[in-house]
Amino acid sequence: MIESAVAAAEVQVEQLLTDLVMNCPELTELEAALSRFNIFRVLRADKHEIRHSNMLAWLFDPEESHGLGDRFLRRWLMRVLYDANTAAISSEALPSPIEVDAADIDFVDVARERDNIDVLILIHTGQERYWAVCIENKVESLQHSSQLARYRETVTKRHHDAQYRVFVFLAKNGEQAEEESYLCTSYEVIASVLRECLSERESAIGAAPRLLVEQYLELLEDDFVDDSKTAQLARQIYHRHRRAIDYILENISDTRSEASAIMEEVLSALAAEAGIRMCASNKGTVRFLPKEWDVPQNTGGTAWGKNSRFLFCAVTFWTRNIELHVTVAKAPEDWADRVWERAAAAPLKQEWKKRPRKYIKTYKARSDIPVESLSDTDPEDLRTRLRDWITEELNKPKFREVITVFVDLLKHLRTT
Repeated sequence: MIESAVAAAEVQVEQLLTDLVMNCPELTELEAALSRFNIFRVLRADKHEIRHSNMLAWLFDPEESHGLGDRFLRRWLMRVLYDANTAAISSEALPSPIEVDAADIDFVDVARERDNIDVLILIHTGQERYWAVCIENKVESLQHSSQLARYRETVTKRHHDAQYRVFVFLAKNGEQAEEESYLCTSYEVIASVLRECLSERESAIGAAPRLLVEQYLELLEDDFVDDSKTAQLARQIYHRHRRAIDYILENISDTRSEASAIMEEVLSALAAEAGIRMCASNKGTVRFLPKEWDVPQNTGGTAWGKNSRFLFCAVTFWTRNIELHVTVAKAPEDWADRVWERAAAAPLKQEWKKRPRKYIKTYKARSDIPVESLSDTDPEDLRTRLRDWITEELNKPKFREVITVFVDLLKHLRTT
């Protein structure tokens, strides 16, 4: 009896996998897109911070052969400053986007790994004045050893006479800088600005550098941008062939994916008891919200797809230890301002000195589970530790108070 049931299950799985490979035109399209020649993939540069930093240093240098001049440097720095909230720039002694656009740049000095800093840009604007831009780049690794503070101290000491000192934290996976003096940005911004610059200068760029820039853009848009065409194809395939793909994924080892799946299962099992609703999740981030926040006005966002939530809770595996966050994502400006003002008082907290433009983290609870230990933890032991930790966090009076605070704030959310 058992043997026949196992055999039947194997036949069913084989049929599902056959349907996936034989009756899925989207899979053929996705395979074609991913199999296109790309020099960065050939060199295995897609996940190496050093090679991304080298490419960015080349693009930032106006004298290099890319043909973009200082256009990419200007546009990128303007976007970083704008996204950081222009209202707070004056208090942080930073240039405004307008000032960057109008600056008379004499020359630019771009250095790699000077004092261990990933990219250091000195923008000379005449009359012995210059700006120092310090970039810490994170692709797969996380912050460690108070490195951001050390880099800030080094740049401040060596370039005390700079007119402006701008500290930028560039991260692939949405990690927030531990140092509040750093402006956070993403590779999605790099791709957007680079695409814009290439479009404007395409006819003036030589064939070889244009190919290199286009291939780098292709890599960024495939691997670093949330809603790329390949990502859309992947979602379509998963929607149509979920059971077959789930079976494949069950046989693939990926620490953050496995831990995220376990966390999602734990929260789903606790949903009724804890009074929560599950939201769209992805590798390294499991989202949910208390049932009290499941109201019509808390929909219609675009943070991770159409009609997503403006306010949600997230368990993240992209920090040193697993953490629980309460986040407001790409919400209407007036309501985001209201949230930010309320976050100045307990039980909420303003994570930074100035309000971020897109993602406001208002509450954080850190576990004692290091992310780097996940690969050495038995899945059942991890399940138990995650269940015990999240259950404790969800029942803390402080978290219950956070729920109540946002119930009131959500009454003021208007999306039209």
